[in-house]
Amino acid sequence: MRSFAYGAVCLALWAAACGSDDDKRSDRGAEAGAAGADSAEGGSTSAGTSGSADAGEGTTGLGGATLGGAGDGSSGETGSSGAGGIEPGAKVNVTGQLVSPQGAPLAGVRVEVSGEAVTTGENGEFAAEAVVPYDIVVRHTETDTDVYLGVTRKDPKIVGLYSTANRSATLTGKLSGVGYPVPAGHETELTIRGVDVGFSNRQAAGSNGDYVSSGSPAWTGGETTQATLFALQHDLTTGAFTAIGSKVVTLTDQEQLTSPEADLTLVAAVPRDLDVTISAPAGIDYSTVVFFVGNVPVTIDSPSSEFTLQVPEAVPEEVGLVLNLDAMVDGRRTYVLSTLPSSTESLDLEIGVPPAATSPADEATLSATTGAFRFTAQPGAVSRVRFRYAEILSGGELRIDHYTNVMTDDASLPLSRLLALDLDLPADEPMTWTVESRADAPTVDAYLAPTHDSVSDQRGGMDEPRVFRFQE
Repeated sequence: MRSFAYGAVCLALWAAACGSDDDKRSDRGAEAGAAGADSAEGGSTSAGTSGSADAGEGTTGLGGATLGGAGDGSSGETGSSGAGGIEPGAKVNVTGQLVSPQGAPLAGVRVEVSGEAVTTGENGEFAAEAVVPYDIVVRHTETDTDVYLGVTRKDPKIVGLYSTANRSATLTGKLSGVGYPVPAGHETELTIRGVDVGFSNRQAAGSNGDYVSSGSPAWTGGETTQATLFALQHDLTTGAFTAIGSKVVTLTDQEQLTSPEADLTLVAAVPRDLDVTISAPAGIDYSTVVFFVGNVPVTIDSPSSEFTLQVPEAVPEEVGLVLNLDAMVDGRRTYVLSTLPSSTESLDLEIGVPPAATSPADEATLSATTGAFRFTAQPGAVSRVRFRYAEILSGGELRIDHYTNVMTDDASLPLSRLLALDLDLPADEPMTWTVESRADAPTVDAYLAPTHDSVSDQRGGMDEPRVFRFQE
């Protein structure tokens, strides 16, 4: 049996594809990533190295990620303390990198390290001198800023907000075989996926199977790339998968892939069981548990702590089973977004207690000098506080949303500290603040580790947004 376990050490995720308006950017734009690393629960040892910790044969797990940072004060790698980073007060030469969600370097972006502004180079690299602990401010655009507080490692790797895809192709083809013409009450989801290509989902244009995917997929890198064309048809009433098909295609930048290369023949889908066990805190509402395979919802007959899903056989490894779980715990959201190996037969999920905002209350007015944002953090997870305000233009007819995301190990954020960083937080304007968790990393340093994958493994929770404003 091939099983998939989420370990207790680093559980949870950040933003899922089924998000609310406050998840507009879908946290790095990732819709799903590659299969998780082969490491089981237990994770870091006292030496700070990642390990399997008694993983059984055939068991695949997320978690177990290295918790150490640059404990030796020089390498920027795992340290014996497992806490990550350099001793406080030490002066270090920070050499970091900024990359896209697909791993491509992001050049020309303003990064501030302890207030020193630098611009990322051709390979996304940046360098500055800082005294530990230090803060990093990444000004991606005029409306999107990421902040990392209390960093101690000297080799931070930051995943940017958006893909910088500079290549694209158009596919014009036809789906045929089982399920065509499309029966009434059925729907086909078409996915294009590759190493350099993020998910591109298009529903077949008509019941005869003709489809067009224009300008998508997009990728970064060479002029040509390989991708997998994957189609899955399901019954909208029962949720049963009825037809499936896949093939590998070669895409060329600015060119059109047409018939017969872009055509795909579907065969009857063969269902199999996927056993799911959920360990969750008291207060979870199992009726809100939702699963997807790709973008196709999977029917759950009786959601509970243990149930069985019907998933199709013959899902390509390049596509995998995209786990997209969304549930509520005491009125707060918890979520998982990850790609499982397509051969996974059982899945063990441990749901953590989502973070909870404590103060200020909704609609509060804060003082710029004494105000602070306080919350109860999710145990074992780094916290992120997201601020959003709407800039109204053209006489109220146009709204531009501004986002500032602050990642922290603390459970309290003084407003004065944020304003000292010259963040996009205007006085006397209504804004929202939301506390979130990213349990795929326990600390800011671990989240910024070069080996940490913040895209393909996304787990966490969030509380409801609260409105506030502040006065100078």
